[in-house]
Amino acid sequence: MSQEEVEAFANWLWGRMHPQDFQIVWGPVRYELLGLLCGVSKSTIQHWFSDPRSPSHREPGDKHQRMLVLIDWLLSTFKLTPEDLLAQFELYQQQQTPE
Repeated sequence: MSQEEVEAFANWLWGRMHPQDFQIVWGPVRYELLGLLCGVSKSTIQHWFSDPRSPSHREPGDKHQRMLVLIDWLLSTFKLTPEDLLAQFELYQQQQTPE
């Protein structure tokens, strides 16, 4: 592992990544895809990206920010895009589904 990969892994262990930061690194990522990656609905993502002064604005939880750090690490380490990761997951699900 390179030093950069070690640092990325350490950040995954202890860090958090805000969805806006994820969008800067990997964007543009559709809200639907970001929701699938985080395990939340598109409307939740919209609340995260809404104006902070809006009454409908919500901050993403710790669990979701940690998930984004993990996903960022996976994407960087394995040279994938968010769409590639989702396609791999869907392929895995199809293989696990008995016919």
